[in-house]
Amino acid sequence: MTDALNWYGEDVATFGDRLEAARRNANLSQRELAKHIGIKNSTLQNWEDDVTEPRANKLNTLAGMLNVSLMWLINGEGDGLEASDENS
Repeated sequence: MTDALNWYGEDVATFGDRLEAARRNANLSQRELAKHIGIKNSTLQNWEDDVTEPRANKLNTLAGMLNVSLMWLINGEGDGLEASDENS
């Protein structure tokens, strides 16, 4: 079970969690990433909050920009971020 300080873990991460973790790892704000991929900031926020999901073409763009595999973004398998025990 995760807590507020350690919200990301491979075993419990949702698509939105993986997207947010990859974005943070790339040192991008929501606004910066949204601008780079041509969407509204609110759309990206909805993706990270697991309210909505991106279409396939945006998934490919996200994976490339964030240097993670498409499959890792979708289901957590493949090349992505390593879960860490650090509280960051």
